[in-house]
Amino acid sequence: MSDRGEIGKRIDAALLGRRSRRSQVVALCDSIDDLERRFADLADAVDRIVGATVDGDIAAASREGIRQLFFDGEFGRGYVRAVSADLAELRRRAEVIRRRVERETVNLGVVGMTKAGKSTLLRAVTGLDTSVIPSSKDLPTTAALSRIVHGSGAPEAVLRLHTWESFRDGYLQPLHDSAKLGNAPRTVEEFAARRYPAPESLTDAEIDTQSYLWKVHEAQESLPSYRDLLTHRGEMTVLIRELLPYVAYPTTADAHRNRPYHAVREVVITTKFPEINDARIGLVDLPGAGEAGLDVARHFVARLHNDVDLMLMVKFPDDNSSFMTTDDHKVVNLAEGARSGVALADFFAVVLNRKHHPQDRDAADRDRQQDEAYAGLRKALEHRNIRIFRVNAQDPAQVRAELVLPLLDHLAADLAAMDHAAMGAVLAFAREVAGRIERYAAALTERARDAGRLLDTERFQIVEAVDELRIDLGNDLLALVQRYEAEVQRGEPDPVMRAAIADGVRQVKEWLPGWLANEAARGKEVDPLSNPERDYRTARHRISEAFHPVGASLRLSTAPLYRDIAARLRTHLSEHLVGDPDTPDTLANLERVAADNGAPKLAAALAELRTLDTGYGNVVLRVGRPIIRGIGFDAESPEEDDARSEAESREELARRMFTPDAAPAAPVAGRSAPRARTIPGDATQLREQLRASIEYALTTLEKRLTEEARGLRSVLYHAADLFVDKVIRTNRIEAEYRELCTPHRVAIWPELFGGGAVRLEETLARIRDDAEALRRDAIRLTTEAAL
Repeated sequence: MSDRGEIGKRIDAALLGRRSRRSQVVALCDSIDDLERRFADLADAVDRIVGATVDGDIAAASREGIRQLFFDGEFGRGYVRAVSADLAELRRRAEVIRRRVERETVNLGVVGMTKAGKSTLLRAVTGLDTSVIPSSKDLPTTAALSRIVHGSGAPEAVLRLHTWESFRDGYLQPLHDSAKLGNAPRTVEEFAARRYPAPESLTDAEIDTQSYLWKVHEAQESLPSYRDLLTHRGEMTVLIRELLPYVAYPTTADAHRNRPYHAVREVVITTKFPEINDARIGLVDLPGAGEAGLDVARHFVARLHNDVDLMLMVKFPDDNSSFMTTDDHKVVNLAEGARSGVALADFFAVVLNRKHHPQDRDAADRDRQQDEAYAGLRKALEHRNIRIFRVNAQDPAQVRAELVLPLLDHLAADLAAMDHAAMGAVLAFAREVAGRIERYAAALTERARDAGRLLDTERFQIVEAVDELRIDLGNDLLALVQRYEAEVQRGEPDPVMRAAIADGVRQVKEWLPGWLANEAARGKEVDPLSNPERDYRTARHRISEAFHPVGASLRLSTAPLYRDIAARLRTHLSEHLVGDPDTPDTLANLERVAADNGAPKLAAALAELRTLDTGYGNVVLRVGRPIIRGIGFDAESPEEDDARSEAESREELARRMFTPDAAPAAPVAGRSAPRARTIPGDATQLREQLRASIEYALTTLEKRLTEEARGLRSVLYHAADLFVDKVIRTNRIEAEYRELCTPHRVAIWPELFGGGAVRLEETLARIRDDAEALRRDAIRLTTEAAL
């Protein structure tokens, strides 16, 4: 056996290995949660089939066939309930493993019958006295679960408190169930006021509930001593010397109304264990087995699962319990159920408390009784390889040397193997459950197909309905195209761009007189002819700034077209497929839906339409910038033909965007030669020349940009016309509309497809998809479990 220091290092290494499993365990828990949720959703969808088959438009034979397919046979409702229960159990087991790998100490859980010496043993290990761990010769003392952790520093105690709800659900309701009292009071006020039957008034037939009823009376009568604690929420630190009422039952009759332990969910005591050095160890003090009115298996088995690495049963043999008693067997069975895949021999041990010394007068009789008890225990437990330790709990040195150190040595050596066994047990169960789910999903997929064949739906109506929808949608979109065409023929400029142009002209005209006046005043101090280009540069910057919103207006000009098209699509395809036309991403969303639902040509047409903004370009940079650059002291004065040459015709751009095979336009002929500016003789001539240059540029800008605004209407017209061609007249577009609309036919054509048969068929389609996804989840979980 290792020495104390070596054991501490080995336990640290074992705990480090345990921590390395955390990410794996968390991933497993997440996978189980996802699988459980998906299975529950699928089971709900199958149940909804009952409602879907109620309508009279489904033939009676089909209804009965569908019911039999889904609710009878091997994979019927009984199978679903069994798998649901398995998933809940798998989730619970995985949570036990998660709690296991999150522990920072190795924990020994200690349980014992009243008078067995459990509290004495805990004092021997921890060095705490009876003010913290009391004992009683006749009555149980442990009232709240306590965790005692080996650590440095002064002892401290932290109370983890109940809320009223957790106290009611975890303590009062089980007692009410056992006492056959019905539901526990809903509020603390109702509990304080409720009148319970007196335990002594019970009949012989009710006597088995008496101990539980006493517990309810004790909790009610002592309520003032812990009521405020139930509202404290969270944790509370108390001095060690004040801890006793929070962990132990009162020992005097006059203190029976002082039971603050009722509000305590758990006590965590940190203290330095004598002679243990730095081993990270914790003890979990479990309320005694066999205690009247308290069902250990029900209230504390979860603690064994979540908090205990090794469980000790303390036993003191007397005339009535020399051998394995019924309560002893119950504790062993409790350990069997709580070992979580770990071998029972590694998880459970028995401490046979000598409780006497060699010099005692009756030592010989006690030794004989101990030997008989040991032989009886060996015979009862040898087939399970359960270890039995014989120590005197009143001798701390013996307890440490012959019990604690051997147990720590065992955990240091075998903790990794125990964790591996616990994890392996969960993974084996996960594979088993996942296999059942995979078989169910495969069967459900096939049954959904069979049920679809049973339905007498009128699928040919889809073809007719889609063809009619395409024609109606086409007529609606053509009317929109004709409206844009009429605006082009009337030579109407785009109103949004025209307004931006007018605003730019207005800003420059309002700015120019004042700026020129300021420059005249400034010319008295600084000779403007010394740097004439400065004023021209200022004019270019201000005009560019005024006309900048014209370029941004393009997005505002295309928005009405997008909105008009989205509104018409929504009218015919329903709001289930097409969102709010006023929402900017409506067409983008429809493009994704079309691409994902067998309508690639419609998706491509929408994608091309939405590139209109970028395909058109920035009109101010393309048309306005060359004109503005003509404002300069040493620049040539552009004639009208020169301005035109700087910008490509908007009609030509539209022709090239929407008629890809068209030949380029012929170059402009008859261009005039540029005229050079004359050099001004003084500041007045400079300002006049500057004014003339700006006014000329402003007039040219307004004219050319207005022509662009007219051309934009032509571009919008061509874009709408091309979109209609692609979504209405393209070959096999009807097939795409069928793929897109069939899953949503109830919303699109409620008067035609609003019956139960269609709803059922839609449910079956979802079940097929969900079953396949569930099958993939099950396979993935099985693979993860194998890894």
